[in-house]
Formats: sequence, structure tokens, C-alpha cells
Amino acid sequence: MSIVALIAPTQANASFTTVTTSYGPDTVNQALTVYEPTTPGPHPAILYVHGGCWARGTLNAAEVSLAQEIANKTGWVVATMTYRLTAPKWQNMPADVDAALRKLQTGGYGVDPARVALWGESAGGHLSLLEGMKGKGAPGVGRPKAVVSISGPVDLRTELVSGGQTALACVKDFEGGLPNSKAMIDRYWNTSSIGWIDKTDPTVFLGNGVADTLVPPTQPAQLAANLKIAGINATIALVPNDHHSTATEHDKVAGGSAAMEDTAISWLRTTL
Repeated sequence: MSIVALIAPTQANASFTTVTTSYGPDTVNQALTVYEPTTPGPHPAILYVHGGCWARGTLNAAEVSLAQEIANKTGWVVATMTYRLTAPKWQNMPADVDAALRKLQTGGYGVDPARVALWGESAGGHLSLLEGMKGKGAPGVGRPKAVVSISGPVDLRTELVSGGQTALACVKDFEGGLPNSKAMIDRYWNTSSIGWIDKTDPTVFLGNGVADTLVPPTQPAQLAANLKIAGINATIALVPNDHHSTATEHDKVAGGSAAMEDTAISWLRTTL
């Protein structure tokens, strides 16, 4: 595990075209918005997965702005996605992230499929990490090279008890119940990224607030420790307050001079 304090990335000031398409039959709840640079590819790419307690399927204004900002700063392909809220969420949402990733990698957007990262926040961080850990093998179609998770739960069993009443309600709704049977205990484990770690997994960047009560920093620390056992380095960046999810992006990382967003971009430049 490493803790970073990187300098801010060089501003790319990229120009890009916006393409809206779908990655599944539901064109509203399985929509993909791609910010494609006008420069020749193939490019690295980022699939941004928004948060919202697994209870909001569309992006808010701050999330749209952040995705566009990342595209402008990197000059890479950046895509946002909506996802279905229909039950069973624990099946449908991870399936949607996987389908959106594959569409981004193969849809003709000038993407190098072996140089794609997932960037998720809160519930989106959980879904991004789950997608990253569940597969096996080298980066390519259906397999990201890196994952950025901001305030993302990694173990829904421990998140259930450590994240307070709001987290309990969100996790219970996502899973369709509490882990009070063998089947439900297995479901919680199988929908937690920490349950899928193997030595071929992508490297991860884990951002968190040191006093975040919804997703405490023990969550990323737990994943980083288990990844280390598998021989995978995880980078942790912390902001010295209780901010959560998108609110942490423009906070300065503890011990550094750059904001969380810029620190993650700098990390991605060295990773992708």
C-alpha cells in the first residue's frame, strides 16, 4: 500500500465531441455518454460510474461537470453511464457496469481497450471495484487496467455495520435483505470486491475522507491490505475532513498540494 501526494496534472484543455448511445435495450436507464477527443486515437479511456446509494440511476449536475472536467484535463475518452434501478439490484447494476465497459471498449470511440480505467464514487466506487476484481487475466475487453474508487465500499458486510443507519438502509436495499441466512451471507460476499481478489486484478486508487462516517476509511484500508497479500499495490489518498463522494474531489489531499481529482488523474497518467 502506498499513500500519495502527487502534483497536479498538466491541463490538457482538450476539445471533444459528445456522443450519446446505449449499451443495452433500455435506452434511458442503460445510456452511455461518451466525450471523445478530436485528436487521433487510440486513447486511454475512463468509464465514470456515479454514486447515489444504489438508489439513483442518473447523474447529477456535479457529476456531469466532474466527468467533463476529467475529459478536459486528460485529453482521453471519458464516458458516463446510467444504470437500472430495477430489482434485483445486486445483479442488474454490476451487469450494467460490465456491459457499459465493454461498449466503451468496442464501440468505435477511439479507445485502446487495454488502457481503460473505471472511476467510481460511493456506490459507483463499489460497482467499479467489483467489476475490476471479478474478472481474471490481462487488461482488455471486459477487463479494466485500473480502478479509481472515491468513497467506495469494498466489503458490504462490514459496511453494513460501520457506515451508520443511512449505509445500512442503502446496503439492505441493494442486496434485497440482510445477511441473516447462508444464501444472503453468500450474496453479500459475492457482491463485495474484497471477495474476488486474485493476482491478475488491476491496480487501484482509493480516495476517502478520514472522518467520513458513511464509508469510513477502514473500507479502503481493508481492500488495500488484502490486495497486498495478492501482490497488488493499492494507492490510498485521504482528505482531512468528513466529505464523501463527489464532495471530496476538490479537497486537497492530506500531505500534498493537489486536490483529490488531480491526484487521481496524476496516478492514472502513470498507470494507463
